[in-house]
Amino acid sequence: MFQFLLRLRYFQYLIGNDFLLSSKFRYNDLQKNIYLFRFRLANLIFQFGYQMEYRLKELIQQTLNRFENDTHSVEEFFLVHQKFLEKLEQIKSRVINSDFIRQQFRTIAKFCHTNSDVQSLTDTTVKNRRQSIVDNINKLDRKT
Repeated sequence: MFQFLLRLRYFQYLIGNDFLLSSKFRYNDLQKNIYLFRFRLANLIFQFGYQMEYRLKELIQQTLNRFENDTHSVEEFFLVHQKFLEKLEQIKSRVINSDFIRQQFRTIAKFCHTNSDVQSLTDTTVKNRRQSIVDNINKLDRKT
C-alpha cells in the first residue's frame, strides 16, 4: 500500500515537473492548443492522485486503530481484515470507477482526436454540462 502511494507521489512529481517546464511554451498543431491539453491532463492526474492518497491513508489509519483497540482473538483479526478489504472495494468503485473520472478522461480523449479548435470544444463541453445539470434537476423534480 505504501509502495503504491510512493509511486503515485513520484509519478505526480514527474508529471508536474514536465508540465511546469513545458508550460512556458505554447505549441499550435492543427489549431489545437497543446498547452491546454497538458494542463487538463496534469490537473486530472493530480486530482485523482490526491483523492486516492487521502482515502487510502484514512483507511490505513482506521484499520490500524481497529487492530490496536478491537482485536483480542483471531476471529476479530479476521473481521477487521474483511472490513479493510470491503473498504478497499468501495474506494475502487467510488474513485477509480467513478463517472467523474471517466468523464474527464473522455473529455481529454475527445480533445486529442478532434480536428476542431479548443474554443469550440470547450463551448460544446460547457453547453453539454449545463444541459446535463438541467436534465438531472428535472429528474429530481419528477421523483418528488
